[in-house]
Amino acid sequence: MPGDSFYTSLAWRALRAKTLQAAGWHCAWCGASVRQSGAARVDHIKPRRDAPELALVATNLRVLCCVCDARRHADKGGRLHLGADANGWPTSPSHPWNR
Repeated sequence: MPGDSFYTSLAWRALRAKTLQAAGWHCAWCGASVRQSGAARVDHIKPRRDAPELALVATNLRVLCCVCDARRHADKGGRLHLGADANGWPTSPSHPWNR
């Protein structure tokens, strides 16, 4: 969330780095590499607003690529990000789901 100081905290940044490393820098849903700058999203499985006590619990986190993160938020009723169609599917022909 832009402007949310949680995401700039040292505790979050350290846990995020450990989560990415543990996942081998791959999306949990599609397996795509997220090593490219800006490609990785570390997602709270149970959102912070619903389970704030799990915000810094590693087992409540997963790595998603941008497209899968957009799909996850579309599934929750959120707005899609660029790179996904109205159903949340990736529009890029190079995305693993489209190969």
